[in-house]
Amino acid sequence: MNLLHANRQIAQLQSDLSEVNNELLTMPPGTLISPMNGKKTKWYLHSDSGTTYLPKSNINLAELLAGKRYLSTKKNVLINETKALTYYSKHHKDNYQLIYDGIFTDPRYTSLFPINSTNTTNNDLFSILILQ
Repeated sequence: MNLLHANRQIAQLQSDLSEVNNELLTMPPGTLISPMNGKKTKWYLHSDSGTTYLPKSNINLAELLAGKRYLSTKKNVLINETKALTYYSKHHKDNYQLIYDGIFTDPRYTSLFPINSTNTTNNDLFSILILQ
């Protein structure tokens, strides 16, 4: 992965995180607790005021709270991925630049490559080195 790709990924993750945060704002308060009772699942709404049983007739609220749990988990994943890629981008040496600096600017080798090194992007460099 190059730095440009990592930065694009970070931007996409931040956009996704913003969408998730906006969706979470529309969710009802509380948390769904769903223990098993034999082979059946019971639903409970847990909030600051305590825990309340949710009958099957209140499936809409249970679905919303399940969606909220999903979004909360997704939010944590997006945050962790963003942190990891941010760390990567801060500590990563751009290997394409190292290749460019190492060989394309060395007068002993510049005449051996059929490219104009001043007009070549880092992604082009990768293609040139790998595909030849």
